[in-house]
Amino acid sequence: KDGVSSLAPQGTIEGGLLRDPQDIVIVGQNNFYVSNGVTGRNALVRVLQRYVSRLWGDIVYFNGMSFREVVNGLSGGSGLAVTADGGHVIAAALTGRSLISLNRESFTGNLSQTGQLALPAGPDRLTLEGNTLWVAGHANLFSWRGFGQGPAARASSQIFRVQLSGGVPQSAEQVYGNDGTEIAGAAVGAATGKRLLIGSPLDGKLLDCTMQ
Repeated sequence: KDGVSSLAPQGTIEGGLLRDPQDIVIVGQNNFYVSNGVTGRNALVRVLQRYVSRLWGDIVYFNGMSFREVVNGLSGGSGLAVTADGGHVIAAALTGRSLISLNRESFTGNLSQTGQLALPAGPDRLTLEGNTLWVAGHANLFSWRGFGQGPAARASSQIFRVQLSGGVPQSAEQVYGNDGTEIAGAAVGAATGKRLLIGSPLDGKLLDCTMQ
């Protein structure tokens, strides 16, 4: 229809290193990074890994032809974001309750850690706006996972505004927090001006907020 955008599949990319893909960031026409929450080779091991805060996540890089691991020992890989200049990738460590800044080599695609910022919640998806990173967080991971099994037990929602400098997270400020009454298990937040939209795939809704 006129004025309505649409997406058309162009193909499928598969690989044995895509064991528990959580998020993706594109850095070139055929180049991208994917975070794995856990890396177990079978479903049972992956389930067990999800509930233990160990360094079992990773990030893999697709160079246009094949995947290879560029970061290992990531504590619960979740959201990813890439800075506008392509020089840094920010990774959310869900069970590690932190954001990790990674310097990116454009030629090889290699990543090396340059900084880390602890959060009072497990970070989920990331939305980058200039030097501001909007981060959805889960204060209690067991409550969040429990909410996914049954909507009666509402999981809390948090949104943080994180300031970057040189691609490295410097400070975090909570701009929204709720026990789950308004929206439960929030996984993503995005802002423009004073408007903040919060989304939850488990709650099936968007919350439209005005920031003070």
